[in-house]
Amino acid sequence: MKNIKKYINIIFSILVIVAMLIINYNYLIQKLTNTGKLEQTALNNAIMPCSNFMEALTIYGNNFFERGSMDKNVEFYSLLKYNSDLNNYTLDAVGGTDDEPIAGNITGLGSIPESDLSKLEMNLALNYNEFFSRFYNKLPDIAWLYYTSENNFINMYPWISSKDFMFTEDIKNMEFFTSANPQNNPLRKALWTPAYVDAAGKGLMVSLSSPIYNKDTFMGVVSLDLTTNKLSEILNCEYDGYLIDDTNSVIATSRDIKFDKEVPKLNDLMKISENDMEKMKELENNSIKRIGWYYVYKSGFSDAPWTILITVPVYSIIAKALLFTVPVIIIVQLLLITFNEVEQRKKIEEKIKNFATTDSLTGLKNRRFLDEIIEIKMTRSDRYQEPLSIIIFDLDHFKKVNDTWGHPIGDEMLKHVAEITNNTIRESDIFIRLGGEEFMIVLPNTNITGAVEIAERVRKALEENEHPVAGKQTASFGVAEKIEDDIFNDLYKRADKAVYLAKESGRNRVVRYEDNKK
Repeated sequence: MKNIKKYINIIFSILVIVAMLIINYNYLIQKLTNTGKLEQTALNNAIMPCSNFMEALTIYGNNFFERGSMDKNVEFYSLLKYNSDLNNYTLDAVGGTDDEPIAGNITGLGSIPESDLSKLEMNLALNYNEFFSRFYNKLPDIAWLYYTSENNFINMYPWISSKDFMFTEDIKNMEFFTSANPQNNPLRKALWTPAYVDAAGKGLMVSLSSPIYNKDTFMGVVSLDLTTNKLSEILNCEYDGYLIDDTNSVIATSRDIKFDKEVPKLNDLMKISENDMEKMKELENNSIKRIGWYYVYKSGFSDAPWTILITVPVYSIIAKALLFTVPVIIIVQLLLITFNEVEQRKKIEEKIKNFATTDSLTGLKNRRFLDEIIEIKMTRSDRYQEPLSIIIFDLDHFKKVNDTWGHPIGDEMLKHVAEITNNTIRESDIFIRLGGEEFMIVLPNTNITGAVEIAERVRKALEENEHPVAGKQTASFGVAEKIEDDIFNDLYKRADKAVYLAKESGRNRVVRYEDNKK
């Protein structure tokens, strides 16, 4: 009997060890996958705003020659100085003045453009400064924003002295310009360049460039730069992570490698064969696979021709799995493992529930969440005789934003509105996106007078905080208070009717329902 128990204990111990080893091994593989997804999201959060902004700059530039004004930026134009000895001109006069933060330095060859079309293009370059200054402050990852003209000048933002950087003919042979010119980009798309050395002294970088046309005449290229070192800072994880282009050049890495003068190849950094390199390239996006002596997670981007690879040696996974398993077996605390698994499952379920009740674009609660909590709030209001009000607001002429700037900027505007409103309302208020450009704020323990005050604060905040690209966005507000034995549908209809009355009265205003009862 003792021998039987002994064998049972041995077999049980072996099974537990094997089971725990497999669990920990799979956990580490999943952890690698999760890390890859997080890093892909972090890089995408840097890439997508750049693509959206470039789309807006392109639309603005291509339309400028039809609607551009020769009257704007006359002051900056008058500051351009021609150097007859060097046969060039600069906007160095802006340096050291109050205008430096909002102006780039224009440097060019030959005399200052004075013909109608040339001067109009110069005015476009000067008008870009307003967009450059706003976007540059929003995204510190950007190294440079600039417009390069086929007519031999460049506007560099932020301002840099011509002593440190001056336009030359060679600039038009650089990747950021040649990749976007008609010969290499007949479809007129915004394109990311391979990594190259910055002529203005900020090291290796990649550029997103888009051509600007006056109808069918190529005028120049608008560009933004991201340094490879800044991308490496974003790609920051415990594993070896690599951001590569379609030539297998490493644009960024989580390894302690500084990019100064040349871009390494992935197979040289990882010391892998060409065969393994091809297997990594053939790996499907958002998947993980063992290739050679590495586990590799691969993912891509919709707005850039790049691939992210998160790698870890197989021996490292095995060693960590053993390290995690042995103490558990020694201490024999299987119940703690079970408890941990239950807690992890609860967290996952909570995340799934939160995802289902959260608007993916703005991060606000959605209509499903409203359905879950509104009856609770209504019942509490009746039970404790507490006031309850709601605010519904709808963005004014929002379709014009999408039609003018495109849906990516429209999405940015919705997030802009959500952020401003969240910063204005109280912590106890519940902010919900109903759908499209319609929002609701549920205000517990608040009568209609207090609700109107909050609505007015939000209205003013939206009116006063312009979007850096699309400009001012206003909204029409309807406010209603719950009455005794009210059901939510009746409360909603009253607030919605007040929104309708606000729009009928000229928009950008707050209407309380009880002031309009007949």
